[in-house]
Amino acid sequence: MLFGLKLVNSKKISSAMLKNLDKFFSKLLEKDSYSIKFDNDNFKVKINYKSIFKVIKNLKDNEKLKFSQLIDLTAVDYTDRPIRFSLVYILLSIEFNSRIILTADIEEDESVDSITTLFPSANWYEREAWDLFGISFT
Repeated sequence: MLFGLKLVNSKKISSAMLKNLDKFFSKLLEKDSYSIKFDNDNFKVKINYKSIFKVIKNLKDNEKLKFSQLIDLTAVDYTDRPIRFSLVYILLSIEFNSRIILTADIEEDESVDSITTLFPSANWYEREAWDLFGISFT
């Protein structure tokens, strides 16, 4: 106990969260359509951009995950790759003290499902992605 706060074992939490995430994604998506890893105290998941809304909605609503806060949404421009852009969504589960970084590659002329119905604050981030990268959200 430190300053009246009970310390928790982060390895235990991350191990349980990894099991929950693995089970979650295996039920939601096809096996070869995602990859999960744990790096620098963050869960990193690569998904298909067509699954973004479904994945984020379920991450938010799932009782064992509760990723209820959108921390950031941005894009990265890889000019030397055939699929030029990578969308990056960072969500936080306050209850389980976990972050998840979702990435999805997207081509220049594709549009992505908006998540503003799930997180109204995403509106600002989505407009910024449009202004800076030309990525449209529907």
